[in-house]
Parts: sequence; C-alpha cells; structure tokens
Amino acid sequence: MRKAVGFFLCFSLCMAGIIAIKGDSISWGNLNGGIMENPGGMEELIPGQAGAGLPLETKISVLEELDFRFSETEREAMEEWPEAGYSDLLALVGLGEYDFDTLEWSPISDQVYALDTEVFNIDRMYPDFFQGLLSISGGELPITNVTQDDSEVDWEKGTGSFRVTLCYDEREYSFTAKAMFDWLDVGILEQVNGMLKKEGVEKRFYAAWNNFQGITVFYRDKDWARLFEGKTGCRLYTKL
Repeated sequence: MRKAVGFFLCFSLCMAGIIAIKGDSISWGNLNGGIMENPGGMEELIPGQAGAGLPLETKISVLEELDFRFSETEREAMEEWPEAGYSDLLALVGLGEYDFDTLEWSPISDQVYALDTEVFNIDRMYPDFFQGLLSISGGELPITNVTQDDSEVDWEKGTGSFRVTLCYDEREYSFTAKAMFDWLDVGILEQVNGMLKKEGVEKRFYAAWNNFQGITVFYRDKDWARLFEGKTGCRLYTKL
C-alpha cells in the first residue's frame, strides 16, 4: 500500500523502525547530530526555527512572495502542522511518497525536495537522493545514470565510503560519500554544487535543516537564496 509522505512520514517511519522508540519517548537527530527526546505529543516537536508559531496564512503568504505555488493537497499537508517553521512547513510538501511494499520513493513536488537523512532503502540511498534533486531542477540538468558502489562499505561497523557516479551531459562525475550505517552523507551536496559550478550552471542546490532528521532543498540562484533568507529568517547552505 502506498504511503503518502507528508506530515505522516514520522509516524510511518516510527512503524518501520526508522525513528527509535525509547520507553515513552522518541529519539530524533538534532541539527548537530545528537539526540533530543520528545517525552510527549506532537505539540512538543514544534521546532525553535524561523517562522515557528507564526500564523500559517502569514507563512504561506511569505512563501508565495518567494514564487512558491501550493495546490490544495499541499495546503492540506501544511495544515496538519500549522505551527511549523518555514523549513519544516516546506518539508511537508517536499518529502514525497514512499511505497513500503516495493521500497520505491517518488517525488511529488517540483519546487522543494525534503528528506530524512536516515534512509529506509539503503540500496537506493544516493540514486533516490539525485532523483529528488532532479525533481526540482525544472529539467535543466542533464544528469543520468546515477549509481552507487558500496564495495568499500563495512556494513557491520557502518564505516567506509560509497562511490557515487553519474553522467552530466555524457561527462562522468564521481563523488565520495562517507558510510554511516543507514545515514546519508549530506556532505555530498557540496560536491554536487561543485559540479554545477564546473559546468557553468548559475543556480545551486540550497539546503535548510529541518526537524525530520534531514534537510529541505531548493534549486535556485543566489539572488533568490538571499531573498529567501531575508524574508523567512532561515539560513540556507550550499555545503553541509
């Protein structure tokens, strides 16, 4: 059965064992890689991030000024957590859909891509990551044949490295990503943006941290990124 991943992703991943249950609490990775525990309900998960607690319509209005356009379905997703900050609010739109029967992930937004960096299907960790990036690129990036090689990964220790290769307009690029059990190495974002710079692409992939153990990603130019930071108060990064 297909799971619509938006606000309900956390609950689905809890059931799948992605988010660890400790007694009556839930363990979540914080922005510094540590653990914060939620001893109660969802109201205690409201992040201390830019925009948290502002009226939902105020935040939607600000985002529309930044050229976001939301469907009725996307608005309904955001209404499930109206207190969320800007990055989490957009993550609700950009988390995509996961089919736990086939282990296939599908993007559902062409404006924003969000991910939990603790990955469910490790075999497609980086191909799925690039699928998410390409889903918001507006068809501008001729990236094909994304593969990951885990021959240098020690699965028992959760160490080693992945080799990620792809073709950009028939030119091959290779990236190295640190192996950390089932966690995606967000450092790969800097390598991807380095490739864009080398290829003469003006836009970059910008990321904001979110409270779904991951990042919320946009494909925009520098002027837009500065405007986004100014209007939302969210910090954007081209490397993590």
